[in-house]
Amino acid sequence: MKKGYIFALILFLLFPTLVFASRYDLKDTDLSILLNDEVWYSFTRDNIKENELLEELGITYDYLKEFMDKNSIYLDAVSFSEDTEDTIELFVRKKEGINVNNLNKYSKKEMNLLKEELAQKQNSPFSEIYENDYKFIHLEYPDGTYQVLEYYTVINHDAYTITVQKNSEFTSSEKEEIKKIIDSIIFDIDASSTEDFKDFEYIIIGAIAGAIGGLLVYFQNRKKIKI
Repeated sequence: MKKGYIFALILFLLFPTLVFASRYDLKDTDLSILLNDEVWYSFTRDNIKENELLEELGITYDYLKEFMDKNSIYLDAVSFSEDTEDTIELFVRKKEGINVNNLNKYSKKEMNLLKEELAQKQNSPFSEIYENDYKFIHLEYPDGTYQVLEYYTVINHDAYTITVQKNSEFTSSEKEEIKKIIDSIIFDIDASSTEDFKDFEYIIIGAIAGAIGGLLVYFQNRKKIKI
């Protein structure tokens, strides 16, 4: 048996979610993210032109481009279960020009204050500081017909919001998978940018939060879709 095959088999057994993963370097952002292509239909601003997956899903290029431009979206990814009511959609959104360089520089006390302010703004019953290589504010809350998981941070004076939404409650395993995706995020941090204004008002204004009517609306009245 060839060594390469053995290595691939071991990799699949130990890290099954990484075998079919692709890293998406989002144009005009400092963020890249890893998504499993066997689980997610992933659309970015620079991969939707003549994308066969759009035709497969019955979505037009013009619609998706306008939707992403209008809502500051740089990634729109959709995952279908056997029941379309359990469809999950993930967005990466960015707002530029925040008067804060990098939330990683904030103290635990300052992060807790920001967490409380954002939770109050979104009426979120659950909030926490989620920390890996970066510091995120993590919220979980209902918004209309959606359940929302949200991760928010500021890097290089840009506010990033990763929003995950679903029409029903998230399972514990789904939440863990989303955390793995958050852990896969890499930011290209500008080491030369040192100026930092600790103005919470500007940070909160920069949070592009809340559910958004995205690709899920296309599938609410369609037949079941299987990957």
